[in-house]
Amino acid sequence: MRYCWIFILFVVQVQAQVTLPVDFESSAASYFVDFEGNASAVVADPTNPSNMVAISTKTVASQAWAGTTIGDPAFSSPIPFSASDTKISLRVYSAYPGTPIHLKAEDLDDTSIFVETRMYTTKANEWETIVFDFADPIFESPILNLGVSYSKLSVFFDFGTPGSEAGAQDFYWDDVIMGGTSTTLDMLDLPVTFELPGISYALVDFENNSSVLGTDPTGASGTVAITTKPANASPWSGTIVGTRNGFVNPIPFTPNAAKVRMRVYSPAANTPILLKAEVSSNPGIYVETLQFTTTANEWETIEWNFLQQQPNTPSLDFTVNYDLLAIFFNFGIEGAATGETVYYWDDVEFIFNTSQNDLETIEFSAYPNPVVDVLNLELEENILSIQFFNTLGQEVYAEEVKNDKKQFDLSHLSSGTYFLRMTTNEGEGYRTILKR
Repeated sequence: MRYCWIFILFVVQVQAQVTLPVDFESSAASYFVDFEGNASAVVADPTNPSNMVAISTKTVASQAWAGTTIGDPAFSSPIPFSASDTKISLRVYSAYPGTPIHLKAEDLDDTSIFVETRMYTTKANEWETIVFDFADPIFESPILNLGVSYSKLSVFFDFGTPGSEAGAQDFYWDDVIMGGTSTTLDMLDLPVTFELPGISYALVDFENNSSVLGTDPTGASGTVAITTKPANASPWSGTIVGTRNGFVNPIPFTPNAAKVRMRVYSPAANTPILLKAEVSSNPGIYVETLQFTTTANEWETIEWNFLQQQPNTPSLDFTVNYDLLAIFFNFGIEGAATGETVYYWDDVEFIFNTSQNDLETIEFSAYPNPVVDVLNLELEENILSIQFFNTLGQEVYAEEVKNDKKQFDLSHLSSGTYFLRMTTNEGEGYRTILKR
């Protein structure tokens, strides 16, 4: 009997695990584990077809916490965190400025050991490098423990918003590395004019609000914010001025300075607008106050006094650094009650004198603005005094004015944004002055 031996050779291709840095250029690597409705793949860079990048789609069916773990099931070696190296960066390309991106590092074998941090996109349809510092975790997260082996890294795009609310969203990303230099735009600070270059004017909406930057409805020049409260909005739908990271500097509240003002163009008079100041790292610390529009379909300037907080809510605490401001148009009224409504707003400013005995507000012109050297003030009354404050609320220049003087040399001031307070016998006037 003759036997015929047949050998079958099975070739199993095992994809390699990845570790930092990750650039998506290897076809032999296993890069992703998606969860809760995310879908990721390696594709060509939308701006450079020769470069391979990741694309993560947060689908319509995705959960608010849908994400992608980098590696399968994790990195081949732990993330090399150290006392001098606690940052991870990645390049991001999306159409959604102001979108939260959440990074979570954790122990592969013990998911109770983790640290989380969050940053925001600042550009639309343009690559930017975003740096995440795990030494600065979000409020709810444990702190970074350098004695722990974190070998698992997950990225969550548009964290906190389900796909059913946001719709399908594509996020391109690349070059996940230790450290890195950010190319994001500068964070926002008061005053907010929507006009300065190099500043991220991304706005973060919640509870179905939708905000964009656009043109003045009266046809005037300049950029304004446009917030739509749709028919499916909740009574507390709102918009953060900037991102959840807050302003560059805290709002400089004092017992004699606790007002914020803003120009508003509303479709109806008697519309309640609530402002809420809070601590970006701890949303449980806040103060909120309410005012009403007085006119319809024309611009008006409204002032909110945070010394007059909402009933049964926390009062203003001068030991706290409130660095985030949120706006709630038609507060307390659900969208279904009014249908879709659109609000225009601009020039969000802090007022440095808000005593209970406020003087009459004086209207005047200040030009040129921006100013290089000499600032001209135009008004009928004689000026008694002027004061200039920086964005921290510190007085940087003051003058007792004599002889009907209305020209002031500002050449000695550094470039930046200043608040001008001008006093006459009739009252006080305020302006935001940009110094070049």
